[in-house]
Amino acid sequence: MIAVYLLGGALSAVSVRAGGLLTIVEKATVDPAGINYPAPVLLSIPQFDPAKGTLVFAVVRITANFDAMLLAENLGSSSAFITGSATETIEVTPPPFIYPVPLTDMAKIPPTSEPVTASDGVDAFGGTDTATFSLTPNPKSVVLATLMFNDMDAGFGDFIGNGFLPDFEVNAFGNWAVSSNSTGAVLAKANLLVGADIQVEYHYVPEPATACLVLPVLLVACRRRRHR
Repeated sequence: MIAVYLLGGALSAVSVRAGGLLTIVEKATVDPAGINYPAPVLLSIPQFDPAKGTLVFAVVRITANFDAMLLAENLGSSSAFITGSATETIEVTPPPFIYPVPLTDMAKIPPTSEPVTASDGVDAFGGTDTATFSLTPNPKSVVLATLMFNDMDAGFGDFIGNGFLPDFEVNAFGNWAVSSNSTGAVLAKANLLVGADIQVEYHYVPEPATACLVLPVLLVACRRRRHR
């Protein structure tokens, strides 16, 4: 059984696991946006509320999302080969007790050449006079880290409280280039988008009142298993 609700601006989900543990999943997201952020984007994740029970372990997953496309239109009067390339880099700096250094990844559109015809006289980024370059796959998702913490780890107590974990900082950088082997000009535009997903799973033993509410769900789940 899974219940989904909103808490503190972050998406939360509660599920029941075999063995009596409950799991709360807290999420925060930087939607893919233009490269070269003017300042780090700060993401906050709620702490585990100790009133719910005893936290057994926490899992932190950090994922980067890349999306890149270049369009280059030949403005010359003869056919040509247009070459395009791009790079996107993301840097996620978790709180020090989670990971002491920034986590980074880079996605590339490697230098690629495409043939195009002479300009059709319409600047519309379409037709046979336009070359298209994009990431493969497009978009691209990369898991930067999956980290587990329990009560034997330094900083485990920072997951517990009634506020928020220290901020996760997200930075994105990128550049792109196009060129042509002809003497004609090239009109180009780029859509380079970089984002991140932060997910924290809290696995805990519920306090007695919560356990009473969860017990019927566990009994139903057990009965279903017996009848399979």
